[in-house]
Amino acid sequence: MGSSAALTPQSCAQAAASVVAQNAVPGARLRITLAAEQAATPTFKAHCLIEGALNERVSAVDGTAYAIKFRMRLPKAADWNGKFFQESVGGSVGVLTQTIGLTSGMTTSAFARGFTVIMGDSGHDSSINTDPNAGGASAFARDPQARVDFGHASYNLVAQVGKALSLAYYAKPSQRAYFSACSDGGRQAVGQALHYPQNFDGILATAPAVDIPHMTANVPLILQTLGPIAKAAGQVDANGRPLINKVYSNVALQLVSQAVLQACDKLDGLQDGMVNHIDDTQASITHKTAVYPQAVVDWGLMNSPDLSAFKRRGGKMIAWTGNADPAVSPRDTINWYKGVDAHEGGQAANFLRLFMVPGMNHCAGGVATDRFDMLTPLEDWVERGIAPARVPAQASNPGYFGVASRTRPLCPYPQYAHYNGSGSIDLASNFSCR
Repeated sequence: MGSSAALTPQSCAQAAASVVAQNAVPGARLRITLAAEQAATPTFKAHCLIEGALNERVSAVDGTAYAIKFRMRLPKAADWNGKFFQESVGGSVGVLTQTIGLTSGMTTSAFARGFTVIMGDSGHDSSINTDPNAGGASAFARDPQARVDFGHASYNLVAQVGKALSLAYYAKPSQRAYFSACSDGGRQAVGQALHYPQNFDGILATAPAVDIPHMTANVPLILQTLGPIAKAAGQVDANGRPLINKVYSNVALQLVSQAVLQACDKLDGLQDGMVNHIDDTQASITHKTAVYPQAVVDWGLMNSPDLSAFKRRGGKMIAWTGNADPAVSPRDTINWYKGVDAHEGGQAANFLRLFMVPGMNHCAGGVATDRFDMLTPLEDWVERGIAPARVPAQASNPGYFGVASRTRPLCPYPQYAHYNGSGSIDLASNFSCR
């Protein structure tokens, strides 16, 4: 669109129509399906809701309809903080969720903070582009363009249309732009820095699945390893297929958990049911307890560590993952960070910081201090130049530890939370990052 100096604020419907009329997303076909002012509810402040589709088509490969669908919420001008927030979800995506920008670990959404919030479905609809005989919800991958859109292209187009709609609605451009997502969404977050570094000032990448080949290879290996054990134990379904989830009983899994804690809990200087020092943990599990006969870390390749274009434009990224993530190996995330750091001559922390969350599962949950706000530290870093040295976190389920509450600092890797030697072990103020 042209200069915002000549623009005047428009209604929701007018803003959407003008973006279409002015071809604000060059090379893309845009259709608006909904543009309406929304009254305030207990969940939302009054706002403009816009939904639409980009590049609608029928696949020549599977004959089904494809489009990059999106949903955007724009606060009233008096409530807007001047910032743009794009979110996504994990898995194979293919859906539009509530679209409020509730980043993993947060309790207050980006929308509630005054951001415009947009998300896209990554270029396919999991209720349409699916085939139980061809990968189910992943059947879209038969279509080459759908693969490109899912891989990275759709997020760029959604960012462009979102910024254009914001400009038309408020008659002024967004001052800052942020992206956040977890799991495959975390991969998308890293992909924005790699492929479209100009789009976002700050990026939150949770449990980034940066090594898809590694993760994909993990699935058949698990089946090949555990399937025969399940069959030998008679753990099969009605069709004779092995029930690999029955290979280990809850008692056996608890035994493994206790063995890991016994070997690794004290390595961070405090036996408290939390493993903070993950680097020492790897050696302990592999060489002391032999809990895992083959480490997942031995299987795969990492993606490009070159985020230099994102760095040059002044971008900042905070990544984090749980030490107990069963879906995206925390070691993969650490190796990716080390690769970026090596590429940057040991100076990656000037624009990228990784926080490991002891005990946290995939994106959230677990025996962990898994409730925290990463968006505010990212804003401080982007807008005020204050790099995050520690992030306060609290346990969403302190009962795991037998206490009423527990807080800890999350530390930028390779630092970890170390007990100062006195005071309650359930207060973050008694721990230092080192």
